[in-house]
Amino acid sequence: MMISQNERYKKILNILKTSKPELRGIETIRENVINRIRGTRSRQSSLSDLFESIFAWIYIGWVRRSLVAASILLIVFFIYQQTMILQGVNIINKRAIISEAESFSVSKEEIGKQLMILRLTGRRISAGELSITEKQLEQLIDSYNELQEKYRDLVKIIEEDPMLKDYFEKKLDEGKTKKTNL
Repeated sequence: MMISQNERYKKILNILKTSKPELRGIETIRENVINRIRGTRSRQSSLSDLFESIFAWIYIGWVRRSLVAASILLIVFFIYQQTMILQGVNIINKRAIISEAESFSVSKEEIGKQLMILRLTGRRISAGELSITEKQLEQLIDSYNELQEKYRDLVKIIEEDPMLKDYFEKKLDEGKTKKTNL
């Protein structure tokens, strides 16, 4: 009774073909698959929701226009500020160098511009440990202008008196001819 190996093989193959495998836990498998699909969708949607919530304002016309207007105003203010600073620098560059014989007066308009710059920068000028307030600066300028007026008066008195003029010219010439010993 020997069955040939070929026939045995065919019988086993038929048995396997006719029998269906029994799958247990179909509900669990279905739930796992659905949860995984939902998890990947929620990750993608949370990222897109984040971008949408951050940039949702671009779809609102009045918000977009108001932000453009605000940025234009900031640019105009920046240009104005830079222009004022450059004008101040140009004024400083145009100031004349003072020699011993010459003098100048400071105009109130220039003082006002300088004080405006002081107010914008914190109302104080500091140079190391030295700090000068606006009031002190105004007092300094007033005393300088007063001293300058007195100097003009003194120069006028010297110019009117020929003896005094000769005396000062003589003293100045002596000072120039004397050499100091170093």
